[in-house]
Amino acid sequence: MTPPAVAAEAKIMARKWYEPWSWIMASKFPKLNMDYEIVISSSFVTQDGGVFDNVPVGKFYLILRDIPMLTTDPEYAAYYATVDETPVLGRSFLVPRSFGYYYNAVNQIKPCYGQGIYNVVVNVTESSRSNFVSELLFENTTTMLTQMQTAIQNKSKEK
Repeated sequence: MTPPAVAAEAKIMARKWYEPWSWIMASKFPKLNMDYEIVISSSFVTQDGGVFDNVPVGKFYLILRDIPMLTTDPEYAAYYATVDETPVLGRSFLVPRSFGYYYNAVNQIKPCYGQGIYNVVVNVTESSRSNFVSELLFENTTTMLTQMQTAIQNKSKEK
């Protein structure tokens, strides 16, 4: 991945001569955190004539933490060399295809499936500080879902 060409819009604490406490609190090499939420939606028609518009079929997350912002940062080159290995989390249903009709070579109407219409929306959140709650949720989602499933199964066995 190549480093971003535009400056971050998140408020980054910087060392300022007129704010002496910033020399203690601010890092010499500021870092940035970015969360990407990718939502895939589809519009399609079913064989029985049902029309579905902008139905979410998948949601994915790319969570990047401690991104070096300055090229003088000793961790800069190493970070951008390995950022391609960052996993994208999420899942999607099978993408539906839109039903329709077409005329064949002898002008007969035949049923077919088209490609459908798709919409991809990406929300980007920038922050100079890690949001502990979000980080905790994203890093432990699998464990939490497994525990909830076990709890639900145990409750259904009790009844």
